[in-house]
Amino acid sequence: MEKFIEKLKNVKVEWRKLGEIAELKRGKVISKRYLRDNKGIYPVYSSQTVNNGEIGKINTYDFDGEFVNWTTDGANAGTVFYRKGKFSITNVSGLIIINNQINLIYKFLYYWLTIEAKKHVYSGMGNPKLMSNQMAKIPIPIPPLEIQKEIVKILDTFTELTAELTAELHARKKQYEYYRDKLLTFGDEVEWKKLGEVIKIEKGKQINKSQLAKTGKYPAYNGGITYSGFTDKYNYSENTIIISQGGASAGFVNFVTTKFWANAHCYVILPKKDIVENRFIFHFLKLNQHKLMNKQHGAGIPALKTSEISNIKIPIPPLEIQKEIVKILDKFDTLANSISEGLPKEIELRKKQYEYYRNLLLDFKM
Repeated sequence: MEKFIEKLKNVKVEWRKLGEIAELKRGKVISKRYLRDNKGIYPVYSSQTVNNGEIGKINTYDFDGEFVNWTTDGANAGTVFYRKGKFSITNVSGLIIINNQINLIYKFLYYWLTIEAKKHVYSGMGNPKLMSNQMAKIPIPIPPLEIQKEIVKILDTFTELTAELTAELHARKKQYEYYRDKLLTFGDEVEWKKLGEVIKIEKGKQINKSQLAKTGKYPAYNGGITYSGFTDKYNYSENTIIISQGGASAGFVNFVTTKFWANAHCYVILPKKDIVENRFIFHFLKLNQHKLMNKQHGAGIPALKTSEISNIKIPIPPLEIQKEIVKILDKFDTLANSISEGLPKEIELRKKQYEYYRNLLLDFKM
């Protein structure tokens, strides 16, 4: 690859504006009701990025072939997709159709726009947009076809590897959930207690945003999903369960492996270790997380009371059984969820590798 990268330095590149070499189209309004009433096999793509931008399938299609598609409005404006096949797009989505006489490969254009499109998004009035008139102004490099093909081949290899790892991650998460459900299913053969009988629940202490920094010794958790900043002090030690108390993430269960600060919107779960294993409780709460996250109180704002945690019934098998269950589930959990050891870490490294070579291979100068 290094020889090829060196070769790129001497390649002659023609530069054209996208609007000069391609037709830019917008989609049409497709309502939820239309999606429901006209179900079929052809995907409809909109402005979201989850599920590859697909919002449903209908029984007709507007486009058939190879294209580049981008989102025109909203938080994901400027996100670019490579499309091939039969599909439709909505009015907050755009389509690029390369003129037949232009020697430009769709996949090459797609990779170039993954770098450039976001730079042209207009965020005025709080609603990000990348409309066709702005998209048309983006300069496009057109190197010889054989160079385009080689670049696409290299970048496809990276994206395929990431896709394989992502599919593997999905499978491992499903595997973890399967064994968690099986191993944490008990009947009358074990004693059942209310969670409040085997744990102590504490609420975190308020720390203001002004006291937090972007870097520091200890993460500060205001809810449960991610930390909101760093502080130079902590109020709880490593390997502690926390549950988000309020807001959109109310009921989310997390396990913090470092010393940390639990803010006022965190419940901290402290087990009676002579009765129940810490990680056993964690896996059991993750199994029941959906029940906790469905709790809402007061003016429709999600919130969680300590009583709703305390009243959960939990099986209490012997400690040696708990430890064995934890040992099995932790292996699956690490592989599927650990950002330092498991597949998420590997995927992140592969994405960075892809971005590095993409930027290197597409470093054309005007």
